[in-house]
Amino acid sequence: MPRLIPLSAALLLSLFLGCMRPSEDKELAPVVMHLDWKFNVQFAGLYQAVEQGFFAEEGLAVELREVPEDYDIFSPIMDGPGLRFGCSEGNRILEERVNGMPIVALSTMFQGSPMGWISLESTGVESVADFRGKTIGVHTDGVRVIELALRKSGLSDVPFETFKVGHSPEALLSGKADLVQGYVLDEFVKYRKLAPEPLRMVMAKDNGYSSYSQVVYAREDTLTRFPEETRGFLRALKKGWEYVDQNRVETVDLVLSEYSPDLDRDYQLESLDEVMKLVKPGDQDALALMDRVVWEDMMQEFITEGIFDGPADLDALLRTEFNP
Repeated sequence: MPRLIPLSAALLLSLFLGCMRPSEDKELAPVVMHLDWKFNVQFAGLYQAVEQGFFAEEGLAVELREVPEDYDIFSPIMDGPGLRFGCSEGNRILEERVNGMPIVALSTMFQGSPMGWISLESTGVESVADFRGKTIGVHTDGVRVIELALRKSGLSDVPFETFKVGHSPEALLSGKADLVQGYVLDEFVKYRKLAPEPLRMVMAKDNGYSSYSQVVYAREDTLTRFPEETRGFLRALKKGWEYVDQNRVETVDLVLSEYSPDLDRDYQLESLDEVMKLVKPGDQDALALMDRVVWEDMMQEFITEGIFDGPADLDALLRTEFNP
């Protein structure tokens, strides 16, 4: 009978780790993730999924790219080679699908839109009902969202005036506008530091504007060519956001050291708190499954508003079975 040779503890540990981390023994698959804006904390889950090795554990080497200068956020994903993902507002993805783009929505980082209307507290605006007679600074298509919110609240006859504004607080602080359109995680945080009095914000998502934000999307053929990589990407992204939730200060320091050193630290800390309210509202998990009803409501609203003519095939668009 052959004599058994005992293995050393070090050798046993080496064999164990080798079994637990197979991704270290094979080449990582390259992935490009295209953002729809500049590097800042609104993409924090992606940064930590890279930094903590969550993507690498799934066998993926993920490159993050900011929005291109020409703001063409869809073409790089639709026309580029290899495995690519992007993120955008749900309404933009829906519109592109209606227009024939072979795009699929996989998951959402934000469970609601961060958009709303900002006012000085002294203006007395607490709800869309208080928009009566007000002058509102808006961005592109901002008027349609106000009309939608008023109609959903049974206030279609409320008169208001609008004019186009950029992303400066000047119109609000000078009194030219009673309210301005903005994001709760961006303009609201920025303007709050400059305003001579407290600000209020009426959120579009609380007034009938059904739209997911920072929706992760891909080309349709990605799901047949890279199904396991797609699942792995979303698993790692979920871990990234959960890590951010427990390590917010560390995450902001990562953003400033590795991605955008010129950003204001306090501003990014406050912004991340607002981001996490959208990523994990209440007790909800990060990357919770999208609700088809939200997409149906969004689609019907855009048909009503004349933004596009016909319905999209939601069965083809929504591919949540890849979500962890």
